[in-house]
Amino acid sequence: MSPSTSDAEQPTPTPFVEEVATQAWLEQARTWIGDRLAEHGLTVDGEIEQTRVRPWSTQLVAPTADGPAWFKAGCPSMAFEPALHLALAELAPAEVDRPLGTDPERGWILTRDRGQTLAATRPPTTVDWARVVRDSARLQRRLREHRERLLTTGLPDRPPASAPERFDALLAGLRSLPPTHPSYLTGREEQAFAGRRDRVVEAAAAITEAGLPLSLQHGDLHPNNVLIVDDDLRVFDFGDALWGCALEVLRVPQAMIEEQPEVVADTVLEAYVEGWEGDLDLADVRRLWDDVSIVWAVGRAETWFGAVRDAPRASLADWGVAARHHLGWALGLE
Repeated sequence: MSPSTSDAEQPTPTPFVEEVATQAWLEQARTWIGDRLAEHGLTVDGEIEQTRVRPWSTQLVAPTADGPAWFKAGCPSMAFEPALHLALAELAPAEVDRPLGTDPERGWILTRDRGQTLAATRPPTTVDWARVVRDSARLQRRLREHRERLLTTGLPDRPPASAPERFDALLAGLRSLPPTHPSYLTGREEQAFAGRRDRVVEAAAAITEAGLPLSLQHGDLHPNNVLIVDDDLRVFDFGDALWGCALEVLRVPQAMIEEQPEVVADTVLEAYVEGWEGDLDLADVRRLWDDVSIVWAVGRAETWFGAVRDAPRASLADWGVAARHHLGWALGLE
């Protein structure tokens, strides 16, 4: 770009949901899928269908004689997932399957079919939830010494200590959105959110002072992201992941369990603490839960902001408000 070229003259990037729906993009993806399958002695047996398009990812399914192969491409803010998945498969092969192929530059990943999800099989019971969070804790405990390795994949680094600064940046981002965007903040709304900054500072300080463990935080731990493999429950789909306070991983399960009165929440929480094998105190978890929820909301809103910031209007009706909603909910503003 020459010094005389203005920003207004720069081409506007095509929104992710529109790009992945073009024939040119689909042809490239289908060719890549076929090439990766061939490397494993597999061939496509039928039409490769695009089964889902969202502002944050798209999914294609390739039929083979060995069962369907699942392709996923992430939006720019979530394009780290293939590299992260591959790193996890190397660090924890018993918990995370090695993908059939990855293209970290394009955010593409191809995986084998591993059967039904927990959600497709049955409503999760107390035992199911306990197994899911206990296994997640064990994986977090193993991965906490691998921060640098995981961050090289592009995994967002969001420790509690940085929450106040990230909160400030997030408010500025929401304020900069077009006024028609559902997560846009007016000047008055921005001031209302900024008025809760002290609570974010307080929460971040409390978690940091307590020394709660930092590790991989899956970001979206729910039954649709848990596979049943040979009677084991195996977590997948790492596009919402981040490096931060490990306890944040419980926030999504807790919200879902609140809608399941038959599930014993205390049993699930105790199972998570057990998974840390003495490195986490149940009393600390209970005492700091509100603080964890505040810091979680900042990170969750950042994830949603990256996913919907540049989405076209047609995609915003369902998900556009998510960034401001998560933050506002935690701060008592929504």
